[in-house]
Amino acid sequence: MLSEPDNPFTFEVRATNDAGTDVKAFSISITLEPEPPTIRTTSLPNGTAGTAYSQTLSATGTGQITWELAAGNSLPGGLTLSPAGVISGTPTAAGTFTFTVKALNGEGSDTKSLSITIDPAAGTTVPSDPVTPKSTGGDGGGGGSSMMIVVAVIAIAAVAAGVVAYVFFLRPKP
Repeated sequence: MLSEPDNPFTFEVRATNDAGTDVKAFSISITLEPEPPTIRTTSLPNGTAGTAYSQTLSATGTGQITWELAAGNSLPGGLTLSPAGVISGTPTAAGTFTFTVKALNGEGSDTKSLSITIDPAAGTTVPSDPVTPKSTGGDGGGGGSSMMIVVAVIAIAAVAAGVVAYVFFLRPKP
């Protein structure tokens, strides 16, 4: 990131020969042309649900650059974007999330669409074929398979949110 140099910059030039030494002081001022931000970040590393995440966005431009989410955008649950351009927090759900960030300074702004893929928490698995009991007919046990489906859906939602869940499957009496 470019910043204003210390102005003026003062220095001395010393010349020495057989005739003697001469010293001359000089002063130079440097002024940078104002430049709006240009976002340099092109991709973000994956994160894991339930595990701390931190990534700093990058942009060039003169002066102080501040960051925000473009209107109508949000980060994955549990993550925030600081004015310094740091996306951090602990993501709460797995998935791929796309959003637009905005970098601003006194000269203008730049926006960029980015994505973060949040992987499921380590050790979380979803049964591929949960056991579903058969209905026992009209003897009062007919709701068993419906209850199993509801329990399985709740378990899948808990795993996707990165929550450790214990699921007990009930079977109707034979």
